[in-house]
Amino acid sequence: MGEEKIDKFLKGEKPISISAKTGAGMPDLSEAIYNFAVKGEQAGESIFITRERHRDHLQQAATALDAAYTNMNSGYSEELIAVDINLAMEHIGSILGKTFAEDLLDKIFGEFCIGK
Repeated sequence: MGEEKIDKFLKGEKPISISAKTGAGMPDLSEAIYNFAVKGEQAGESIFITRERHRDHLQQAATALDAAYTNMNSGYSEELIAVDINLAMEHIGSILGKTFAEDLLDKIFGEFCIGK
């Protein structure tokens, strides 16, 4: 991807470079997700998380990334670290609509009265 496309995609946000192989940048990524999900801080535009489900998924993604970082520093296998990273991606995907889960259906039917 060219630098111009990257700048357009990022919309002025600061990118965080990471390496799954070496672990470089993982502390920065974990801190950024933690600050965004838990503290509600963001460097760019103000964003409010209006759904409790979104906040929960962001917190769980941050927890999974922290686990990946801890496991990496403890010398665990790359496969175990990948499981934590995939879990974080699933939580973020749940917010973005990239994954589908039974609990989402339960949540939808629990919040809305359908068929009455």
